[in-house]
Amino acid sequence: MKMNRTNTAGRILALLLTALMVLSLAACGTKGGDKMDGMSSEPKNAEEAVAMHKELMAQENAILSENTALWEKVFIAADKGMTMQEDGKNYGEFLLDTIEGSKDQFTEDELKLLKEAAEKIREIENKLTMLEEKYPNIVKLVHKENGGYGSTINKSIEIASGKYFKQLDGDDWYDSENFTEFLNLLRKIDVDAIYTPYKEFYENKEIYKLNDFIDENIYGKLSIEEAIKQNKNHFNMYTICYRTEILRKNNIKLLEKCFYTDTQYAMYPMPYVNSIYIFHKPIYVYRLGRAEQSVSVEGHIKHYKDHVKT
Repeated sequence: MKMNRTNTAGRILALLLTALMVLSLAACGTKGGDKMDGMSSEPKNAEEAVAMHKELMAQENAILSENTALWEKVFIAADKGMTMQEDGKNYGEFLLDTIEGSKDQFTEDELKLLKEAAEKIREIENKLTMLEEKYPNIVKLVHKENGGYGSTINKSIEIASGKYFKQLDGDDWYDSENFTEFLNLLRKIDVDAIYTPYKEFYENKEIYKLNDFIDENIYGKLSIEEAIKQNKNHFNMYTICYRTEILRKNNIKLLEKCFYTDTQYAMYPMPYVNSIYIFHKPIYVYRLGRAEQSVSVEGHIKHYKDHVKT
């Protein structure tokens, strides 16, 4: 798990894989595509609303991707003791309050930079809220106490309404070229889980690496026993998509306020899976190469106790 907006703010983008939610996933989970002109104008329909939502999210993520060392201090201040919450307020307001509460850690110039960025995020959030209220099928907005990655997944499982469930971290994205084909596949098949390869994107080197652990000549519906035999690695959160009923019926719950629980998400439902579909096109793009991530060497050292828990 990586430090991201979901962990600090409590906004859950519940990825619900149904025909009605195709636009939702395209809005909050894909990278690439054209920017929408006229961002200040009202969308005329749901499709335009999706494009606008996607662009606004990209703008916000771009702001948070700049000056990462400073934002890391802000996020640590927000997470300290897990006492601060968003309480339903605008995320920009939440950031401004957090920055004000930890202003002693920053120089005057740093404080000015952070506040200006948070004010821009506040404006973006106002537009996002308008879209989410007017087009509720684009995204589900949930305000909740900060409980970390596990809490986000637990809540998402609780509110999911689609046949299949796949998570997405806030600083990763889906491969937009393959995503539409993946959604079309989900409408046609009836299995307990779906395997897809994934890409690693190394931000510090600007390179991609494809990870496919099952031979490309093996595809389609398999028993889970056969898939495990054919898998050269192990199923992880980047490769697996579960039937929502599997997660809910078997009361799958991840540890909360703990790092690295993505392993639990991948492994806990597996004993209840009988069938799995092998689809050899990468969907998940996993961002790496940032020192502040919990999966970095520094992160592993800092959160080593959480490895013991998981």
